[in-house]
Amino acid sequence: MLASLAGLIPCMLARRSSAERVVWRFQASYGLLHVLADYRPDPPSQLEQLVDLRVDLKRALELRVPEQSVYLQLFQDRVTMRRQLSQVLPAAPDRRALFVRAGKRTTIYACRGPALDVDLRHELTHALLHQAMPGLPLWLDEGLAEYFEQPRGRRSQRADYLQETKDRLADQPVITPALLQELDQLEQMSADHYRYAWGWVHFMLHGPAGGREELVRYLADLRAGIPAGRLGRRLTQRLGRLDNHFRDHFQDWK
Repeated sequence: MLASLAGLIPCMLARRSSAERVVWRFQASYGLLHVLADYRPDPPSQLEQLVDLRVDLKRALELRVPEQSVYLQLFQDRVTMRRQLSQVLPAAPDRRALFVRAGKRTTIYACRGPALDVDLRHELTHALLHQAMPGLPLWLDEGLAEYFEQPRGRRSQRADYLQETKDRLADQPVITPALLQELDQLEQMSADHYRYAWGWVHFMLHGPAGGREELVRYLADLRAGIPAGRLGRRLTQRLGRLDNHFRDHFQDWK
């Protein structure tokens, strides 16, 4: 979940002295990931494994992510996290996890819970994508985060989304990239939109070869500052009728 820092930086600087009163009981660095926690993560191995995500993005998307640090602040519970954020980012949404980017500094805030590993991969995917390129459409940003939030080996077989997608395709029209492109606020995205955003990423990475090739080229154009147009239009020009290809892909996927 992305939180914009527009208008929040002066407040953050003004209240930094209050925020520094947090007692960090755990501090560690894993490559370019620097972690502070007000509790002792158990096991810390889930933090070590986050380093692999940069490699996964490079392999899947042929994406070169800048060698920039990401700062991770972990809190023992949501109430504690909310209290801390109210001091430094009072306009931030109340989420289990979020990332913010101020200038070149990227920080992820998250609270301990049963879904922490998923939340961290989701937010770190956002963070790395935004370090790599500007102008990523909301639906694609969320679709990639939904895909890479799962651990290696389970990303292409996400049981809940796969079954729900197959069920919806049986009697409902496909939500295409052109329709998803019209969404520019997180509040506009429903559960269906998140699932279809994930579905189109799955389609591009595991469907017709031209889909992945076009995704890789599209991201490269964004990174290079080349006018990239709309990804849905590019996919249509490359593959033809997208809704038919999407249906075929998921009907055949086991």
